[in-house]
Amino acid sequence: MPTAARFSMADQSGIQSSRVGVSATGGDEAARAKAQQLAQNIPVPLVDEGEDVSGYDFLLVVDSDGVSLRDLSTPDVRPVRVDFAGGATGYRRLSGGGRRQLIGRALGLQGGGLHIVDATAGLGRDAFLMACLGCQVTMIERNPVIGAILQDGLMRGAVDDDATLREIVSRMSLVVGDAREKLKDILESDQPEVVYVDPMHPPRQKSAAVKKELRICRGIVGDDADAFELLAAARRVALKRVVVKRAKLAEPISPDVSTTYMGRSIRYDVYMANLNT
Repeated sequence: MPTAARFSMADQSGIQSSRVGVSATGGDEAARAKAQQLAQNIPVPLVDEGEDVSGYDFLLVVDSDGVSLRDLSTPDVRPVRVDFAGGATGYRRLSGGGRRQLIGRALGLQGGGLHIVDATAGLGRDAFLMACLGCQVTMIERNPVIGAILQDGLMRGAVDDDATLREIVSRMSLVVGDAREKLKDILESDQPEVVYVDPMHPPRQKSAAVKKELRICRGIVGDDADAFELLAAARRVALKRVVVKRAKLAEPISPDVSTTYMGRSIRYDVYMANLNT
């Protein structure tokens, strides 16, 4: 096998490097074509099915069910796939507490839905919950590998048999790129009332205790060392407020928090917008 090309996240998104490939499985021609397109767009090497993958850290897998991300260091763990219909995300939709739940209060939801920019979209779970609450959500994800599985989840959600799910997903859109730059484009087109930020931060728990999805995402994107810069950019764009999700005991990104909404393990710090900074 040729040496795996090192996909430099620093080149793409200012984050750490990982060796990532993309492969189609199951002999599906449509999956093969999609894998080839992903390999060109991200870009990462295309790996033939059955090829030695020992030179890679992660593998984007395309099959008839969509796109998933496999951590090759944990072959016994199922790949991560964005599924808005089921799993933890679907459960949150069916069991949520409406606008009075903690995130709804932090966002300032009252009457009609807001336009919210989720500047650190990740797997789209919080953005999906905001869309469930009637908001129009523009997601920004700067890592193109995570962006690929998130876009796949949106595409599958848009054609799901559940009409309610299709309606929710129709309120979600994805932009791949550095939020500090992409927020400027949004400012010129459709200014949001709220910008939501959930920066990746070093885990307080031992790695074995960290959730599978979070561990894999951290392996791909690293920690967000530029959270203060992102907060400043968000405050210049938001019409009303910036909401930052933090671990309950974590230090605030900036000390001038206006209001805090405290949960059992996480909290939401609210910063007022400052369009003149």
